[in-house]
Amino acid sequence: MKTALNLGTFLSVLCHYKASTTRQTDLVGAVIHTIYSSFDDSDNSCCSNLVRGKKNPKRDIIDSAIYYIEDNYQDLVKSFQESVLNIIDQNCYGNIKEALITIIESDASITENCIVNPITGTSKKKLRKSKDQLSELLAGLFLYVLKSTDNSEKTDLVRS
Repeated sequence: MKTALNLGTFLSVLCHYKASTTRQTDLVGAVIHTIYSSFDDSDNSCCSNLVRGKKNPKRDIIDSAIYYIEDNYQDLVKSFQESVLNIIDQNCYGNIKEALITIIESDASITENCIVNPITGTSKKKLRKSKDQLSELLAGLFLYVLKSTDNSEKTDLVRS
C-alpha cells in the first residue's frame, strides 16, 4: 500500500514515539498550539480524527499556517523544541526523522524539487542529506502539511 505525507501521518509518527506518560491529546495539542493557541485539545474525538486522517483541522488552524511568516520561523522552532520534543521519547528522535523522511520519499505526489521544509528551504530531494535539527524538521513539515496536503478521508494512508 502506498504512503503519503499529510497531517494524519505526521501526527501518527509523533504519537508512535511519544513518551509513555503522554496522552495522544496532549501531543496533538502541543503540536497545534505551536501555531494556534485557541485549539481545544480536550476534544478527544477531534484529536483522534486528526491523527487517523479522518478530517482536516478547522479552517482557522490551516489559515494560521498559510499566513505564518518567515519572521516567526525561529519562534515556531523554539515552540517545537520546548513543547513537542519534551513529550517525545528522546531515544526515538532518529526513528522519527527516519520515518518522516521515508514517508516523504515514498510520496509520489511530492515532486523532487518541492520544498517540504519551508523553514530551512529543504526540498524532498535534499531532505535525507539535510542537517536540519529535529525541531526545525518537525516545525517545517507541520507548516507544509497544513498548507499543502489534505487530511480528510485519508485513514487508509495513515494506517499504511
